[in-house]
Amino acid sequence: MDSKVILLSGPPASGKDTITRLLCDADPSFIMFKKHRGIPDETERKPGYSNITLDRFMKKARRGDFIQYHRRYGRFYGIDGKRLKYYLSHGKCPVIHVGKLENYYVLEKFLLENCIPFCHILIWSPLEQIRQRLNSREKLEDQRKARYSAAKEEFADIASALENGKKPYGLVICNSDSDKSMKEIIRFVSEGKTDGEGDGYSVLLDYIEGKG
Repeated sequence: MDSKVILLSGPPASGKDTITRLLCDADPSFIMFKKHRGIPDETERKPGYSNITLDRFMKKARRGDFIQYHRRYGRFYGIDGKRLKYYLSHGKCPVIHVGKLENYYVLEKFLLENCIPFCHILIWSPLEQIRQRLNSREKLEDQRKARYSAAKEEFADIASALENGKKPYGLVICNSDSDKSMKEIIRFVSEGKTDGEGDGYSVLLDYIEGKG
């Protein structure tokens, strides 16, 4: 499989972590890209990230180490450009979790300017399923509320993009079966596609419009 960046978007609790693990288990070409996460102290270390002090995070940001960074849930998250290029130079397909569309557009600009191949995939689930997953996995009520609110905001952003004639995703998957979704992504990436096919967008649009 040719090396490229996999931008995996989707609301909180849509299945990005699970699908990324399945991708990495199924094909060693895929690797989960660990974002840097600025934390106030060591007690807030979280698996799946490069946890660093907030002071160090901001120094890296000022130095221009991050190709994109943002604040969410009261914490800062950044994508290190050197780490990304390292994975690509070693034949990997780093999987980056994107989230909001405004973050995607920053990454898209960087990747295009640097002639780095990539594809953008949306994984989504209906809001009621997202609520159920958050209730089962998040212990703190404020975290459940924050992530559910973020999910609704991301659906609103997607709806706005579609209303303006934009189709920012190469592949759109309603994630009802993580294993099936993983296999669909592998097929899409291995065939070298960047533009989607099938009824992914229409299913998403029907749901957003209240028909799903």
